[in-house]
Amino acid sequence: MAYENYVPILGTIMNISSGNDCCSQMVMLRTDEGTVNFLITPQTQVMDDRQLRIGMRVAAFYDSSLPVPLIFPPQYRAQLITMVGRNEQVALNDFDRNLLARDRSLQLHISGNTVVRTANGQTFHCPVGGQTLLVFYTAYDYPASSIVEVRPFQYLIKDKGTEKLKAGIQKVMKEAERRKRVPDILAFDKEKQYVLKTEDILYIAIRDKGTDIYLTEEKASEIFGLEQAPKERKEFYLRSAMKLNEHYAKLEAYGFAYGKKSYIINIHHIKAVTKDTVQLKDGTILNIARSRKKEFDSRCSRYWRG
Repeated sequence: MAYENYVPILGTIMNISSGNDCCSQMVMLRTDEGTVNFLITPQTQVMDDRQLRIGMRVAAFYDSSLPVPLIFPPQYRAQLITMVGRNEQVALNDFDRNLLARDRSLQLHISGNTVVRTANGQTFHCPVGGQTLLVFYTAYDYPASSIVEVRPFQYLIKDKGTEKLKAGIQKVMKEAERRKRVPDILAFDKEKQYVLKTEDILYIAIRDKGTDIYLTEEKASEIFGLEQAPKERKEFYLRSAMKLNEHYAKLEAYGFAYGKKSYIINIHHIKAVTKDTVQLKDGTILNIARSRKKEFDSRCSRYWRG
């Protein structure tokens, strides 16, 4: 089974309801990031064959290589689910003979009190190193503690083979070069001209012969000052003489997509997606045109999956 694409979400079960058929269930989790729904099917592996109950703290793993519906709250198909203790964290990874995770995210230290079992609950008598392990732990040390603020673009694993390693290096170098070329955007108000980064922009909309560039709250506060920053969301913008199609040609490769023919949206700042709208991180809600919906969903899916 391909565990390398499994991603865990930790949370507390708030509700369990019937799924699409007699053998499936929809489990609602309350997480630190909000509500997440998981579909539990007969193919879902539930560790220790535990019956799920409201109030349990669990880790539900989904396969990041599979498509997911663009709805809010997010909904995933659970591949594996396990109960997790109050102060525990959980990880699923391949570990080498020194008990270092393949992606170098976790180093295990085995003590005499460590319980090692097979997936069906039996005693495991072989060496723990060199195995795929589902690990429950309450503390961590190097190297995990040194990379928690880093979001890797790709891991390069030596045992992938020469050709795959070369391809991975080329991909990383190409991405590094692309990120160096992230364009600056010029904008102005009545008094000054500003240079914006892509992360400063929520969305860009047509206005007269140019465009309005709507800013994140952080950038608006930086420009206008905390006391002078306008209170109305619609006023958090600067002007640009560039046309919308010119902005799109410049920003398409950096996570911008058409919501309607009158505006492009920075996918990075989308907080939630519904059938025909998106909500940005500052609370702004924008409609997605029916004619743009399929392409917009596709762009979002590709961006979020990296």
